Formats: sequence, structure tokens, C-alpha cells
Amino acid sequence: LVGSDALTSVQSYPSFPVSQIADAVAHARDSGTRVIIDLQAPGKVPVVPALPDPAPLPAENTYILVGGLGTLGIAIADTLVICGARHLVFLSRSGAVREIQQVALKELQDRGVRADVVQCNAASRVEVQGLLTRAAESRWRIRGIVQCATVLKDGMFEHMDFDAWKQSTEPKIQGTWNLHEAFSSTPLDFFVTLSSVASITGNMGQANYAAGNGYMDALMTWRRKHHLPGHSINIGLVPDASGLGDVAETPEQRRQRYRHLEGTEILQHEVQTLLRVIVQKITPVPAQVIAGLTDTLPRTDGAASWQFDRKFDHRIQVVADEDAGAGVAKTSTLLKKAESVDEAVRVVNQALQEYLARAMASSAEAIDLELPFSALGVDSLKAAEVQNWVSREMGAELSSFEFIGAQPVRVLAEKIATLSSFVTVT
Repeated sequence: LVGSDALTSVQSYPSFPVSQIADAVAHARDSGTRVIIDLQAPGKVPVVPALPDPAPLPAENTYILVGGLGTLGIAIADTLVICGARHLVFLSRSGAVREIQQVALKELQDRGVRADVVQCNAASRVEVQGLLTRAAESRWRIRGIVQCATVLKDGMFEHMDFDAWKQSTEPKIQGTWNLHEAFSSTPLDFFVTLSSVASITGNMGQANYAAGNGYMDALMTWRRKHHLPGHSINIGLVPDASGLGDVAETPEQRRQRYRHLEGTEILQHEVQTLLRVIVQKITPVPAQVIAGLTDTLPRTDGAASWQFDRKFDHRIQVVADEDAGAGVAKTSTLLKKAESVDEAVRVVNQALQEYLARAMASSAEAIDLELPFSALGVDSLKAAEVQNWVSREMGAELSSFEFIGAQPVRVLAEKIATLSSFVTVT
């Protein structure tokens, strides 16, 4: 058998101790042969040490949540409790607690947490001073603040009155400043503001909201530069903690309704994890954290205007969907190739049907062109988005008011085709 080469000698392979695994891999790569890793051989292997368990928040300390009685605020309270907090103070302008909030507070109390609801408008310096007085009388050791206060007063900026501007910005600007001043001499362990990606991307109809969040971003950066605790978290749409579950709609309908926020979603548990890293100082975190903004933003037909901002070029998806990519050029290309105004009108009608169908999570065939835009779910805020889309994709400049008037979509399509800079025929 040996003479006939039916049996051959066993080939030996070089052996390396596990401590020399890098050399073993290099030898196998260079020689093209196998190697043996001896796991029993003595030796030291470099490892990345595990992070030590973070110290829990001291149970004797008090932590303030401003406007923290909403869905996300209760989740944040839960995070603080998991981190060790046993005394939470919720600041509420009205002091009222709805039934669903009472249930959440009762659950906290059942876990051994003291949860106080204090009527206090953080935007009022007098009321914040009153909070300090109560804290001193009650001997609260306030060591952390989470600013969650939000008031939405959406509307187009050119039509926004000062009252709407003030109501939305006051909780975030004046409220955060009052807290900053009031606790300037208090040795806080953390001061966290829940900001929004709106201060980064902008958002149609939310100039006031974006301004308020931008102020909080800047103030937290200022605090860090002056060796004070401060973190601002710019969160996007939190679909499982934004009260969206109460709306009777399918996930696809919800996605279409919040299409302008596509690419900014972050889940509740991700917000909670980030907060835990900050309050327990698990690892250094910069003063401002933009959480949820994806690296694959779409630039397709119907995408929000902010997604075309050049500062997001590095976050645009490299490999776009072929159909979506074709859709971006389709309308403008077809308008340029139109040999008559009637043909251009047909192109515009089809594009409008497809756009409205996506917005309503419906089919293009279900869009009745004899109805006005307002009957198809286009309100004053959505009208501005449609206006920008028509300008970008069809080369026609119209007022946003024309998209909320009584004229049918078909009539407006004729006007768009007539005004389009892409249409060369008359």
C-alpha cells in the first residue's frame, strides 16, 4: 500500500500557542498551508478589559424631569429608576395628572420610588425660585435635571404670530435658561435636554420649535465649555413613544404621514440607552448628540426638502433603488420631451397622482383628479411641501395657497404644465 502510494505519511502542520495567534494567521496566509492553534499551551493573551459596572445613582438624591409626564418622559423616568434613582420630581405647568399618568406614577411608587408632581412653569423665573424654596424646605438633594418640556404651535413662518412663536419657544429657551441660572451653584451630576433633529434639519412649519431646540443645543455646549454638566440629545421621530400607537393606521400609512421625517427615526429603548450612558458616565459623550439620523437618507421623488440640503450629502444612500432613482428624473425628463402642452399636462397629472398616492398610502388610480388638494389630505403645512416638490421636480413656481384652494387637481395640473420651465412647447 505504501509502495503504491495508497497510503501516505501524515502531513505535519506548524503549531502556535494561542498567544501567537497573529503570527499563526500570517504564516497560514503567506505559506498557503494550515496551522494548528494550541489552546492548551501556556501564554498570555491580550484582551480588552470589560468596562466596570457603572455606579448607581444615589438613592438619597433627587432628580427633576421638566415636562416628563408624556410617553417618552415616563420612559426616561423608568431609565433613571433603573440607574438607581429613588426620588423623582416631575415639573408640570398645570400640575394636573391624567389617568394614564397616574397609572405610570403608581407603578413607579410600587417599585419603591417617590414620585412628586410639582406645579411649576419652568419658563417663569418666579415659579422656579419657588421650586428652589420648596426643595430647601424639604431638604431635597437635587443632583440631576432632564428637560423634556415641549409645546407645539406649528404653522408657516410667514403667517405665524408672535404668540405662537412665544408659546413654543418659551419652555425651551426661557425655561432652560431659568433652570441653568437657578442651579448654577448646585453640584449637578447631569443636565440633559431633549432636543430635536428639527434644529439640525429644519422642519416645515416648525421654525419656532427648531429655534427653541437650537437654543438648548447651544446652551448645553456653553455649559460644557465652562466645565458644567450638559448634554443635548437631538432625537427624531420616536414611533413607539410618541403617542402614535393611539392612531388607527397601518405602519405604511404612518410612514407616509411622517415621510418628511424619514431617516430620523429612533426607538424608545435607544433613547433610554443613550440617557443611561450619559447619567451614569459609562463613557464620555459630547455635549450634543444627534441620535437617529441615518447614513442612508433618500433623495427620491417626494422626499422632504431638507434631505436635498448639501450638508447632508455624506448621508445620502450610495446605492439607491433603481425605480426610485428613475422616479426622480422621470417627471422633469418627460416634461422636457413633451411635444405638446396636452402631453405635458398628462405627465403632470400622473406625477401628482403618484405623489398624492404615496402621501395617502393609496394607489394612484384611487386619486380623483376632480377633487381639490384639500380633499386629498393636503393641509397648509403639507401644501408648502407640495409647493417645494412641484418647484423642484416640475420647474413651476406657485404659491402654497394654490394647493389648499378649491380648484381641482386637474385644473392646477394644467397651470403647472403651462408655467413649467421644463416645457418648451406652447
